This record gives sequence, structure tokens and C-alpha cells, in this order.
Amino acid sequence: DDVQKALQSVSLLISILVVAARATGSAKIVLVSRIVPQFFSNAGGSNLAIELAGLDADSAKEMAESVHAPDAVVAAERSHGHPLLIKLMSRVGSDRAKGDAISFIEREVYSTASVEERSVLELLSIFRHPVKLEAIPGVDYGVVAGLRQKALITEQENGIYTHDLLREFFSTRMTKEAKRAHHARAATYCESNPGVEWAVEMLYHFVEAGDWASAKSIASSRATDLADDFPEETLALVRRIPPGELKARDRADLLFIRGQLEEGLGQQTDALKDYEESASLLSTEDDASVRAEVLEALAKTQSAVEQWTESFAAHEKALKLYEQAEDREGQIREWMNIGGAHRRRGDHVKARDAYSTALSLAALEENRSSQAACLNNIGLLDWDEGRIRDAELHLKESVKLAHAVKDHSGEAKGLENLAELYRAQFKLTEMTTLLWESSEAFRRAGEIDEFKRLQAACAEALGAQGRAAEGVDLCRKTLDRQELRPRKGLFQRGPRFDGGDVALVLALVDLLRRSGDYKEATRQAARLSGMADLAGDATLRARAKMELAMVQEDSDDFDSALSSLAEAGEMLRSLGDHGGLAAVHIRRGTILEKRGDEAGALKEYGEGARHAEIADDQTALRIATENIRSLKG
Repeated sequence: DDVQKALQSVSLLISILVVAARATGSAKIVLVSRIVPQFFSNAGGSNLAIELAGLDADSAKEMAESVHAPDAVVAAERSHGHPLLIKLMSRVGSDRAKGDAISFIEREVYSTASVEERSVLELLSIFRHPVKLEAIPGVDYGVVAGLRQKALITEQENGIYTHDLLREFFSTRMTKEAKRAHHARAATYCESNPGVEWAVEMLYHFVEAGDWASAKSIASSRATDLADDFPEETLALVRRIPPGELKARDRADLLFIRGQLEEGLGQQTDALKDYEESASLLSTEDDASVRAEVLEALAKTQSAVEQWTESFAAHEKALKLYEQAEDREGQIREWMNIGGAHRRRGDHVKARDAYSTALSLAALEENRSSQAACLNNIGLLDWDEGRIRDAELHLKESVKLAHAVKDHSGEAKGLENLAELYRAQFKLTEMTTLLWESSEAFRRAGEIDEFKRLQAACAEALGAQGRAAEGVDLCRKTLDRQELRPRKGLFQRGPRFDGGDVALVLALVDLLRRSGDYKEATRQAARLSGMADLAGDATLRARAKMELAMVQEDSDDFDSALSSLAEAGEMLRSLGDHGGLAAVHIRRGTILEKRGDEAGALKEYGEGARHAEIADDQTALRIATENIRSLKG
């Protein structure tokens, strides 16, 4: 029971038991939780999720008898099957249990509780997870023991807490001032506990207390940890801090942090707005170093959305500030950023000049990691220009340098780029080895999302070599490793997966489909759809439908495939995703062509070409055009 409140070690134990029970083929485990545990998946085949309401009449009566209620029948009837009310009624008498749960608590708990007991229950209602006794200082343990006897709080190894129904009751009845005071006390308690989970809790309590200066301070001092582990939660809390309540310098800092969180979550428009406002609040003289960092971030984001003129202007300003401060590391970064922007624009001469300048500065500083990054970028530029041998040499040198200084992230990126170079040369065996080495380097760097993405790429590479069973096994093993699940805090209820998990499931669906295991491929496509539902990601939901359609097509269930594609098309149309719509129409055309409906196929290919033109997707346009030409010929 209450699996959502289990310690991490207990959750790990339960997940092992779930796997063991499934392996027996006969044992069963029943979990009761207010949220779906991270290790539980409806796509698990033998897993079943049931939404619980109150106990039925017989079960309620049985429970009332087990807790020695004076009148079990009346307690079962008047509690409406609510287990907490049955327990409380066994202590106060079911003859006094009239009305709904809230009125019962108000009459039999709130009005009869002492001032000290109310204070404890109010403070516990502020916390979103169990806490130690130190969280309620100045309270005699006898008060806590009394509340335990009355079944109003529960005490376990990880702390004390009150029932969620009582939390909601006390939280909604406190005055705004009392709530803020309790949140301030809770923040002080969180500050005494180490770890990023407690840092995000402390940020939450400072925000709820309206202590904007302290909230901004925590967001600033723990920005990296919070952004790495809890980006969505942190951004939601940071957005609640009103910038106007802070001094100009602190306001600029807050907007910079907010922009970085938004950029990390793909919200470029919001990030640009916050970066620009942050830069406008910083003076060139007093805040030069911070202003340079903000301008650098602004320029990179502008480059990402192809605002080239604005991007180069911002890069130039940032570079000038770094030069004035004699900040060589900042100069190296900016020259690489400028080179990257020129490369994306197709100006290879300017890109090479910028990369060469960065490489010279890095060599002067004996900065091996930066040298590795420069060589990696030069290698990619060589590849763009068709100098494959030079590209290979530069990428290998980049990997060697990064490995020598234990720059695991740089090594991983170099290995991945080298693997892609080998893919282009159809060196599949070497490519697969490099993809595996890249994934392991990402794991050493602590970039678990990227590790899983490269594991998925490795599995796909195995499939391309006719080793689909090995690829399936690799995907399954990586997905089953509980230590690779996304980190969650003491309370978080968000999606229990990341982009790496999505990549693994996509690879798994494709490998199973190509292997002819349509039943399991369908199950994994449903798993992907479940991920999309949890994340509220309409694009991923459409992708899941398209994957399912391909499974149905390969199993000759053309009607179902067309229906799935129609659903995907409706989702993509509402999103204005012309690239996705091009893929849907081309796929529908292929199925209609298989059924001998050439007129219908031509119409679908034509729609595919139209959407590909709007999306400027040259590959999709070429496929659609060739299919039309083939049919007409």
C-alpha cells in the first residue's frame, strides 16, 4: 500500500519482485498507489492497472470489523467505503459519522484537536512527502504519539506524514499568512538536508512562502543541478517568481536562468525574450562577464531559429566583451559558435577561419578539451566539403585528445560523428562498434539520455546487419535497467521516461516489425503511445500511430493501417506539421498502390509532395515525385 511514498531502495526492491513474479508465470503482486510507479508499465503484457474507488459494502464491513468498529454495518454504510473514515469511526463511534468525509473530519478531527495537534497537522499538510520529526521543532513527541493513536498521522522509517485527505483539508483551511509562515519553516527544514531533491523542495517552499529573494538565490546557486535533474519542475517554479519584485541585477540573473531552462526544453521563443530582457538590464562596465554569457546564449538561440543577422551581431558583442576581459575560454567558445553558425549557413570559408582561430587559442592555452572540440568541428566541415579522409583523421584526433583528458562528453560526440562518417561509407561493422563506444562514453559523462539514444542507434545498426535478435535484446535490457530511469524527486509525478527511452522503444518497434513479430511490435507501439499520453506530446502520439500503421501494413492488415494513418494525419494537421503530413500521405499512397488503387495512390502522393514542398523536405518531395512518375509511367 502507498507505493508512492516508498523509499527509493524499497521501490527498487518492489520492481525486482514484480519482474520475478512475472517470470514465474503464476505469482501475482498487488500494488496500491496514488500514482503509477516508475517501474510499472501497462504495456508489460501481464500488467493490469485498475482505478480504485471506495470499498464495496462487504469489504467495508469486513474492514470495520477488523478495526473493531462499534457498529460495523453502520460504519460501512456511512463511510461510503472510505478506509480512513472506517478507521476514524472505530475510534469516535459510527453513530457520530454523519455527512460526507470533509464534514466528518471537520466535526470529529478538526474541532476536537488541540492547538498543538492542529499545528502539527497543518505543518505536515504543507510538506509533499514524509519528513523527520526535526521538521516540526518545538513539539512534544507526546503530541505526535497521540496523533498516531488517533490514526491521524503515520510514522515510518522515512518519516511521518498524514493522509492525503487530511493534507487537503488542513491546507485549504489555513489563512494565506499561516500558509506562508509554514512554508518558510518548511524551507528552513529542507535547507538542512543535502541533495538536489531537497533543493527543489526548498525552492518550492520559498516560492509558496512568497520569499522571492530566497527563491531566486536557490534557483541561481543550484541552477545546474536543478536544470539537469528537474528541468520542468524548476522552470514552473522559477516562472512564478515575479521579476519586478527583484533588483535589476537579480532580475537579469533570474531571466537568464529562466531562458536557459526554456532553451533546454525547446522553448526558443520564450528563451529569446528572456535573454534579450536580461541583456538589456546588464551594464557593459559593471556586469561585463555576465552580459557576455547572456549575449552568447542569445546568439546561439538566434542561430538555432535562423535569425542570422541578429545572431552574428550578438556573437560579435559577446566576443568583444570576452576579449576586453582577456577571457580566453570565452573567446574560444565564441569563435566555435561563430564557426558553427557560418557552417549551418553554408559559408565554409568563414566557418574554417573561425574554427582555426579557436584552435589556435586553445593550443596557446593548452586546453585539450577545447582543442578536441575544434578538431571535431573541423572534421565535420571537411565532411561537408567532401574531404572524407581529412574528416576521418580530424575526428580520430579529436577522440584521442578528449579521451586523454577524460572529457567523456567530447569523446562521445567525436565517436558518434566518426560512426556516422562510417555509415556514409557503408562500414557497418566499424560503425556499430563506434556507436557502442560512444554510448559508453556518454554513460561515463553522466548523460544517460544520450547513452540510451546511442544504445538505440547501436540496436538499429545491428538490425541493418541482419542481427535483429541482438538488437531487440539490447533494447530490452537497456529499457529494463532501473538505474537508468529518469531521476524523480521526493514528490514528482511527471513522465517516467526521457528521450532516450523513446528512441529505444522506436528502435524496438522497428526491429520487431522487420523480424515479423507483429504481436510484440504492436504491444511496443502501444507502449510508445502511452509515453506520448503521459507527456502530453501530440507529435509523439502521431508518431506512435504511424509506427503502428507500418506494423499493420507489414502484417497485411491494410484497413487498420489506413485508419491509423488517418488518425495520425488528423493529429499532425492540428499541429500544422507539414513534414509529418508528407510522410503520412506517402505511406497511405504506398498502401493504396499495394491494393491496386492507383488513382487513390496518385492522389495521396500528390498531397505528400504538396506538404513536402511547404515543409521544404527535399527527401520526402523526391520520394513522392518518383512514386508519381513511376505510377504514371
